Amino acid sequence: MQTALLTAFGAPREIRELRIPEPGPGGVLTRVAGVGACRSGLNVMSGRSRDGPGTPLVLGHQVAGHVAGLRRRIVLAARTSEHGVVRVVSSRSTAELTLSEATRFRTLLDRAFEGRFTDALWRQALGGVHFFVEEDGVPISHASVVPRLLAVPDRELNTGYVEAVGTRHRDRGKGLARSVLAAAQRHIADNYKLGALHSVLPTFYEHLGWERWRGPTFVRTRSGLMRTETDDGCIHIWRVPAAATLDLDDPISCEWRPGFVW
Repeated sequence: MQTALLTAFGAPREIRELRIPEPGPGGVLTRVAGVGACRSGLNVMSGRSRDGPGTPLVLGHQVAGHVAGLRRRIVLAARTSEHGVVRVVSSRSTAELTLSEATRFRTLLDRAFEGRFTDALWRQALGGVHFFVEEDGVPISHASVVPRLLAVPDRELNTGYVEAVGTRHRDRGKGLARSVLAAAQRHIADNYKLGALHSVLPTFYEHLGWERWRGPTFVRTRSGLMRTETDDGCIHIWRVPAAATLDLDDPISCEWRPGFVW
């Protein structure tokens, strides 16, 4: 970003290129559209006043603009591991992730899936809310919930769709995936009419209360419904009150999307 930098009191300002900062925890990044010049700022520029921070200095505290970034980590739970390490369960929306945080999630998932976590799978994990366990600031388990629209006969349901569930290899079997999924399920119950996911490992999810969809699966395209036979038996739902009467033997469809439709 460009800014007018005061390098010395009484000296002309210099146009400099500065790194765009990342907001700290609880912070907001604002893209500035305009800055008002007040008397105190003019006095600093002229050298008549040297109150406040020293130089170099970016002047202006009457700012108008719009929010360009947020960083809000919602801590959902914390517990101590068997080795005394504090593990924190948190959530953050995709819009709130910094580049370094997104990179750490992607690295975790690449390793958890042993190189089989593709760019298409990563893109489908974005656009919603991420739930994750951190150990010393490093993510070791992750799941995300993205908005989708699933349909059953005569009914469409705003659905929280779970993507990108993965845990660091050496931490598997310790209940970490259960922790992130429990947080994801609470989010679904609070915000959606249905929870759903695709998995070829049904036992794990069924033990957590997910139900396997038995009916035929379809994708909605511009040309109409298209069968997705290879996904039959892989779709699981998480019931919330609005989904209490769903019949697992009915046909179910999802909207088309690039990559994997389910």
